[in-house]
Parts: sequence; C-alpha cells; structure tokens
Amino acid sequence: MNDTKILIVDDSEYTRSMLASMLNILGFTNIIEAANGYECLDIIKHEMPVIVILDIVMPGINGIETLRKLRSDKTFSATKVIVFTAASDVKTITAARADDARADAIMVKPTSIETLSSKISLVLQDM
Repeated sequence: MNDTKILIVDDSEYTRSMLASMLNILGFTNIIEAANGYECLDIIKHEMPVIVILDIVMPGINGIETLRKLRSDKTFSATKVIVFTAASDVKTITAARADDARADAIMVKPTSIETLSSKISLVLQDM
C-alpha cells in the first residue's frame, strides 16, 4: 500500500472513478477527487496532495489556468502535476509545458494502467 496523497481533477465522474480504480490497483489508497478547477484550488489548500492528475478541458476554469494558479503559489511549488487530456493538439500541450504552467508530465486520454504507473513513477522520482 502507498499512502501518497493523489488528487484527481476531472469533470467526468466516470473518468475520476476509472483513474481512482487504476490507482487502487497500483496500490495507492489516499485518493481525493475534484470535479473542476475551482474545487481543485479549494481542496488542495486543505489536503496538500503530493500529486494532482489534472484534466485540461473542464467547464469554468480549465486545467491550464488551474495549473497556472497552482504554480503561482509558492505553497504548491513541490506539488507534482500530471496533465490528463484528450486534446492531443500541439497548442494545448505547449500551453501545459509553458513556463507559467510547468506540467510535470502529460498523459493523453484514454490511458492504460501501465502509462499511469509510468507517469506516477516519473513524477515521484523527481522528489
């Protein structure tokens, strides 16, 4: 069992459930969920997750803007963010990697448990 706290942020309840199930299979048990960027920004202040898996396309505040807000707050500078998106266009991926966003990893939907494991391992090794 791994008690690394992980926050899943996606407007799709199905996607959040699928990711949580995969994380459970990988041995992660401390999983929190948020349905949008605003919930993410509220929850992260109280829960202080180690990793955030963040969808880009969400209503309200999108994932890129949420990530920029996280990166602008020094409290969350060590928080690892894996951007999770169905958008595979260059503009979206470039925005996620921009200096003011600085995603630690990018994962394209749909994903596999192997890819999820690889991305989690990648961001954890930088800690």
